[in-house]
Amino acid sequence: MGVLDRIWTGRHSRGPDGVLTPVDRPAALSDVEDPEAWWEIPSQGALARKVRRYYPLLRPVVDEEGGLVEVVLCPDDDQEATERARKAKAAKSQEATRRGYRYTGKVRPLGLMPFLSCTPPCNKPGAAKK
Repeated sequence: MGVLDRIWTGRHSRGPDGVLTPVDRPAALSDVEDPEAWWEIPSQGALARKVRRYYPLLRPVVDEEGGLVEVVLCPDDDQEATERARKAKAAKSQEATRRGYRYTGKVRPLGLMPFLSCTPPCNKPGAAKK
């Protein structure tokens, strides 16, 4: 199962600014080498949006004729990676709370500007002249 929305025609067009841009068109089932391995669904439907959003973590559900009627989101098999991501998110949230940030996404990494974290002796005039 793959996602194919538009296909390149093999031609280019020159825009008003002189730049060549590829010419594409909506993909059709006749464009693929093995049409038995593909389904054609309306590109603006709810099923197409779901396929584009969750592909490739999908399992197809077909009817008696072999047509695609639904896709089911497959669970991620890598539980260890999921656990690591959860722990990293929790650690970032704790660091944000410790440093006084309201939102986790606003936390800046430490050590980006080491000159701001200097102790007072390194900021004394003449301290660098040795």
